[in-house]
Amino acid sequence: MIGRYATLLLLAGLFCVCCAAQRLPGEQRALEIRSMVNDIDSHLKGFNRSRIMLQTGTDRGGELTVYRKGSDVVRIDAVISGSNSDLRDVFYYSGTNLISVRTKTVNYPYSSRLNGFDFAAPHVKAAADYHVRDGNLIPVGRAKIAPSVASRLLQEAELFMTAIRHGTQVINIEKLLK
Repeated sequence: MIGRYATLLLLAGLFCVCCAAQRLPGEQRALEIRSMVNDIDSHLKGFNRSRIMLQTGTDRGGELTVYRKGSDVVRIDAVISGSNSDLRDVFYYSGTNLISVRTKTVNYPYSSRLNGFDFAAPHVKAAADYHVRDGNLIPVGRAKIAPSVASRLLQEAELFMTAIRHGTQVINIEKLLK
């Protein structure tokens, strides 16, 4: 009797371990996206690179760096520069689909010695990564996202990709930044 009970407990324990070890579909997709992003980042030097100017309405302007693998856009780096800060967004693509977004806000301290902002001493104010699922941004790790930020990032991604497809050399994004 004790042998049967022990066997049942062992089987129940193995069943629980097996169930816990299986990845949920969302977790599996997150791993696939992370792998694609890492692959893109590790091969940047081998991709074709081009630049597009951003009209931002800020005093230091902005720029896109577009990375292509063949004719496919795989990554877009957007830098929007204010007087004492940069907003850096990186968009990752698989085919024509946005798969991940990395965003970072960098501030530059004022230097009395330089009598201006010290661009050699950046300070990361905020940084977050997001995966895209069903047209929504899903925070990675402990990242949180305000609806306005999610909206801006998704609008930027669509605007940038559309402009790139049309061969635009200058993109006006002043309205998105307000």
